[in-house]
Amino acid sequence: MKRCWPLAMVLILTSSGIAGAQPASPPPEDWEFAFTPYLWGSGIDGTVGIGGQEADFEVSAKDLVESLDFAFMANFGGRKDRWSFSIDFDYTDLGKDVTAENTSVPVPDDLRLDMSMAIVEGDVGYQVVNSVDFLAGIRRVSGSAGLTTDQGTIAEVDGGFTDPIVGARFHRYLSEKLWVNIRGDVGGFGAGSEFSWFVSAVGGFRVSSLISLDFGYRIWDFDYESDDDFKKLDLALAGFGGGLTFHF
Repeated sequence: MKRCWPLAMVLILTSSGIAGAQPASPPPEDWEFAFTPYLWGSGIDGTVGIGGQEADFEVSAKDLVESLDFAFMANFGGRKDRWSFSIDFDYTDLGKDVTAENTSVPVPDDLRLDMSMAIVEGDVGYQVVNSVDFLAGIRRVSGSAGLTTDQGTIAEVDGGFTDPIVGARFHRYLSEKLWVNIRGDVGGFGAGSEFSWFVSAVGGFRVSSLISLDFGYRIWDFDYESDDDFKKLDLALAGFGGGLTFHF
């Protein structure tokens, strides 16, 4: 079943979404908050290693959406004067029928891969110049996967890592209703993953004083290897996303 385990770790991470894309105006004197439920349809490209076996993968966003059982993605943030903060949460549950090839042991026909993944990110920002914030925070990634049949669970694996991150955000209104937000960060540095980087470019339209529509493109790339060399992930997730922001 050596082909199933790399697929498990790939699918655990493929629907991850990271928002933090909020419009900005001159720094407010009082706290202003924004809550954004969103979706990110990401494809994936990279290398996965499990138990000394490595495999290259390329999976489309369409294939991943078809395997989705449940997902919840949301971002909450606030700003006052030059200070800001953001908390991002992403939970995804996937299930997919799989087949195993090139194996010397019998494999059931009803083999199914079930997995769940959670990403929690928090950062604090400080506006260093007009429209530009410096960011610092952490990103926690955790997930589990299991191979099951109608008779029960064959095998399970779980794990995760926590990355410190630093980055910057450019945010500006182009008009009274249109805004753009460009965010990037790097992290890991051997503390969690070996190295990771994230870039998003998001635009929005302010429907009213309370609601805006968001749409953009996000890329997340990371290189992770566990201490016991049992799990290795070198993956890039990229795709379009959209959300609905509530301002208050």
